[in-house]
Amino acid sequence: CFCSSCSWGCCCGSFGEASGASGGHNGGVCNRCGITLLSVMGKKAAAVEPEPVVEEPVKRPETPPKQLEGDFIFPDGSEYSGQYIEKKDGSVSMHGQGHFRSGPENFRGTFEQGLFKHGTYKTCNGAIYSGNFLNNRYNGSGEYTWPDGRIYRGMWKDGKMHGRGHYDNFSIGIDRQIAGFSIGGRFQSSADGQQEALEAYLAEYGAEYKGSSIAALNDLVTKAEAIAAKGASAVKDYAVPLAPPQGEVEDAGLQAERAVIEEVVTGPFPDLAAANLAALQKFAALFTEEAEDPGTVKVLQNGGECTRINGERLKFEQLGHIGQGVELLNPTADGGEVKIMLLVNVSREYDVKKADWRVIDYEELPLSEEQREALQAEDKKGKKGK
Repeated sequence: CFCSSCSWGCCCGSFGEASGASGGHNGGVCNRCGITLLSVMGKKAAAVEPEPVVEEPVKRPETPPKQLEGDFIFPDGSEYSGQYIEKKDGSVSMHGQGHFRSGPENFRGTFEQGLFKHGTYKTCNGAIYSGNFLNNRYNGSGEYTWPDGRIYRGMWKDGKMHGRGHYDNFSIGIDRQIAGFSIGGRFQSSADGQQEALEAYLAEYGAEYKGSSIAALNDLVTKAEAIAAKGASAVKDYAVPLAPPQGEVEDAGLQAERAVIEEVVTGPFPDLAAANLAALQKFAALFTEEAEDPGTVKVLQNGGECTRINGERLKFEQLGHIGQGVELLNPTADGGEVKIMLLVNVSREYDVKKADWRVIDYEELPLSEEQREALQAEDKKGKKGK
């Protein structure tokens, strides 16, 4: 839950223990400002004259709010020092670098629209969490240290340990590290328990990234169709900017964009400008519900599963959102058809809804000699008919 006034999260999981939250909704009222909390859930008609075409005014981008800096004391006694923005209605929202204190609890790090984004949070019992947040809950990559010295480093979701992680000092009297998967805050160290957790995580995480990558492929084809209608062929939204020929000056913006992508995955990268639109359309059709012989989707669990490229090019561990790779394959590809496309999420957000997909590998099989001869014969036949 969150407060519509001050964006303060309630105690139903926003700041709970690593295994989940304790406490309730306080009757649906914000503990800070008292505002109600919102859940973060006949006869032929005459011909009609066409209306005149009216050009829509050019939409100018809104000016971002000015970044300010100051100190605040809220009605409940909590304090904030740091950057903030002033909204159109005159209210302010913690945004940028800052330090929030509420009794023994405090957070220091980055805020976004009044919510924790990334930083270090100290709980009332002395436990410390350092990492990423989503809707004021532990989310993405983070480290949680209990007062008794136990440490968990790994993935989180909705305020709970969820995904791959490492556990230190969880065995009494033994200083050792355990690696494995947690589901919904629960960790089972047995072989059977780990296999069950891995399968459950892959079913959830894999379905999300399978759906997102296929949606990206469909969007790529849609944009390629629109571009082709204008006489162009390159699809820039999903391509990695290529370096210009030696001796040519590169656009600074494109160079910076490629540099950011190369922090997640290294080249060489394919030239999508050479991709055949008809081949792309046929390839995308393999990943629809109506496909008779559907293509194969492989959400990579590690770099070694890459079909064509060296997995060491993927700089982030798989199954952790950032740098996640998904291979789309046509097992029965013939000449002139797309055989494989590897998409990698280069977004730095631990949220599949904000994935930024780029085509890292692409193989379009060349036409066979028989196919070329058949096309030439058809072309000659068409010219004779004219």
